[in-house]
Amino acid sequence: MPTRFWLSLSLSVLVTAPAADAQSVQSVLQSTATAMGMENLTSIRYSGTGWQGRVGQNVSPDQDWPRVDLTSYTRTIDFDTMSSKEEYVRAQGNTGEVTNLVSGDYAWTLDAQGQPVPQPEAAELRRLEILLTPWGFIKGAMAPGANPSMVTRNEYGGRSTVVSFVAFGKYRINGTINPQGLLERVQTWVPNPVVGDMYYENVYTLYREVGGVQIPRFHQHQDYDDGAHIPNVSGGDHAFGLETVSELQANAPATLSVPGNVMAARIPTIRVESQRLGDGVWLIAGGSHHSVAVEFADYVTIIEAPLNEERSLAVIDEVNRLIPRKP
Repeated sequence: MPTRFWLSLSLSVLVTAPAADAQSVQSVLQSTATAMGMENLTSIRYSGTGWQGRVGQNVSPDQDWPRVDLTSYTRTIDFDTMSSKEEYVRAQGNTGEVTNLVSGDYAWTLDAQGQPVPQPEAAELRRLEILLTPWGFIKGAMAPGANPSMVTRNEYGGRSTVVSFVAFGKYRINGTINPQGLLERVQTWVPNPVVGDMYYENVYTLYREVGGVQIPRFHQHQDYDDGAHIPNVSGGDHAFGLETVSELQANAPATLSVPGNVMAARIPTIRVESQRLGDGVWLIAGGSHHSVAVEFADYVTIIEAPLNEERSLAVIDEVNRLIPRKP
């Protein structure tokens, strides 16, 4: 399960101070980078133990996601090339080591024999997760063209700063910086086939210095919340936790070579097939989830928009072909 890590500014953010000018934002980001020991950081590797939450698999709404212990966890990130290698072993299931990789637009995993298996559909989320790490967020916000904005709010009895920027042209990422100049939370939203836009939050606490770099305790939440609460490691819907970091190496070797079969892989084209069921009624199929189009005198209704926006747009295109000139 990829480590993950989405957006919603709380009302308290929106009603506080107006956005600061770009120079003020960059000054705050630079001060945070200094406080976190990032001045010369180009890559990082950290290891520890923790757990994963099985997102969406709780047996009742009042219970947390079920957890699987991680007996080992290592992540290596190259910020310049937007590359990441995530390796972990689950205590339960006897599944062996899992390895998830991304380099730019290419994502893959390794099978039991260590051979690369392309995962092109996972590349964007894995790159986003790099920006949701404490160091990746600061680097992403300071990158040319990021155009970050900033507001302040009261939190924990003091003033905290929220910096926000848009990644990849569509993911609004908010980062909360505490009065000590450390990043304590990142928020965004990501597409989910069940709930649509799903809240994605990383909370960082208990920072300590290792080799001049600040490393926190990691907690990730994936849930249906709106992000209006204060940073909280016990709020439920926990998706990932790195409780103990035993090793950190700054500027670790992190270059990844993309295998040939991974470079050649493409996200499968969305297939849409239609079947007339009766007068004015069509089954829109062709994938794992189907829709039904019903024609009325002045308009068309599509029943069920499954999976994601790409599938929905393909279904709409097919309905427009079948029943042109009707909204």
